Amino acid sequence: MRNKTRGAPREGELLLQGIAWCGRCGHKMYARYKGGAEYVCNHLHSHQGLPACQYIRARRVDAAVAQAFLTALAPAEIRRIVVRSSRSATGVQSNAERCRAAARTPAL
Repeated sequence: MRNKTRGAPREGELLLQGIAWCGRCGHKMYARYKGGAEYVCNHLHSHQGLPACQYIRARRVDAAVAQAFLTALAPAEIRRIVVRSSRSATGVQSNAERCRAAARTPAL
């Protein structure tokens, strides 16, 4: 397990760099930029001489991750907008009530 947690994400543009795990063998995948960005699992190749487990083009994975993130964020964002607009509406209502009260107060 210690080997599975080693390493920190390095510089790069891929969203899952340093945190992607292979769904086939369970080892950490790495980001490869040469020849087009992709996530690669070559643990079995480098440790047992077997073919690379899998490689996946990063553009499709990152697009799906970004969409899932925005979908998950949407309900929270909608709630924030509703709360903000209800606070704003309450403030407008309070101002209108103050104006009406001032209009009802006789001038001295």
